[in-house]
Amino acid sequence: MADTNLTSRFQNAVAEFAPGAILESIDALEGGVSATMAKISVLFADGVQRRYVVRTPGKWTAEEPPGFIEREYKILQQVGLTGIPSPKPVFLESEGPDDRFYVLEYIEGAPELNPSDPAAYGRAFAELHAQIHGLDLQRHRLLDTRHLPTKVRTPDEATDPRIREDEVRSVLDKLCPIEDVNPPVFRHGDLWPGNVLWHEGKVSGIVDWENASLGEPLFDIAITRLDLLWVAGWEATQAFTEHYLHLNPIDSSKLALFDLVAALRLSGAIEMIAPAYPPLGRPDVTADSLTREHAEIVDSALRRV
Repeated sequence: MADTNLTSRFQNAVAEFAPGAILESIDALEGGVSATMAKISVLFADGVQRRYVVRTPGKWTAEEPPGFIEREYKILQQVGLTGIPSPKPVFLESEGPDDRFYVLEYIEGAPELNPSDPAAYGRAFAELHAQIHGLDLQRHRLLDTRHLPTKVRTPDEATDPRIREDEVRSVLDKLCPIEDVNPPVFRHGDLWPGNVLWHEGKVSGIVDWENASLGEPLFDIAITRLDLLWVAGWEATQAFTEHYLHLNPIDSSKLALFDLVAALRLSGAIEMIAPAYPPLGRPDVTADSLTREHAEIVDSALRRV
């Protein structure tokens, strides 16, 4: 983030959304997986200092269709009107080199990956999901969000033995095609603990909406079940699932199936995911622990499918 050219572009961005203000400082933020982020301090002409976050999506966005960054920015604008705590977008650099970026208002808080009460932690995530899934799609202009029917992730050239990919795919192949069992809802798509900010014991914001879509709510639930298992164990995972179904009693008969579909997201990605945890206070979460606990949820799903 100290790159001279990028600093100049940040300065230009500040001049656009805050004429007369001065870019005072740039500090890298740790913990990002799909993007790099920096906190910037801006001094306004009236002497007020405000903080913002500059988010630069990763190189993986090159594989996305044209307009991907614009779509993500628009989703942030729409989510901001729903009452869900999320960062307000203020500037989009939509033209330029591959490392385009956008600027968000800074939300006070940080991810909490060391919960003292795993059950309460799980229930908090259930309440966030229920709030997001319960949005009125038409009222909040979310109907133009892409709809993603559930499908099994296409395998890479080589399957990943660490996550028992061949075994999982063999079971899913027998059950395909996988049909969604609930009406589509608006989904965050990646509500892992690193994307939830806490301040003074309460959730202050939800970030990283690039995977937002319309679709089967069980897939969103299955993704978070695995993420909670990694940082807070089965107590949090079970409390999350039970509380969510209490708040939003959807058809959960195929949850085991969606657990297996979500489990394939880890294929070939262990080394990319594991480094995100130590900067967030969890050096004990490693590639080995991710693999071990991934096997637990796969075993559980295979018993129930």
